[in-house]
Amino acid sequence: MCDTELAWAAGLFEGEGTITAKRQRGRVYLRLAVTQNGGDEAREILRRFVRAVEWGAVLGPYDYSHKSLGKKPRWVVAIQSDEGVRGVMKQLRPFLSPYSPKLAKYEALIQEKKEAA
Repeated sequence: MCDTELAWAAGLFEGEGTITAKRQRGRVYLRLAVTQNGGDEAREILRRFVRAVEWGAVLGPYDYSHKSLGKKPRWVVAIQSDEGVRGVMKQLRPFLSPYSPKLAKYEALIQEKKEAA
């Protein structure tokens, strides 16, 4: 994928994404998600993200209500495999700030996985 699209995807992830882990039976499972609320335009934003990182799929719409947003459909790209999360982060890393909280969280989770192994 071209650098312009990956840089755009990194910006979207930095602003709208999350990186978390599920801990089960002494193991750590990585999860990366990007969400958007709205109609077709929100879905198209996430489709562009999937095309840029060449991983994942757009899921939804899901019913979502928020006090400040009102009721809008929610769309999600959720990557729930270690291979997928590592692959996406490898592509986005050059475009994330070295001070990025998302990057720091990813690195902490990778360290936790190593220690749990």
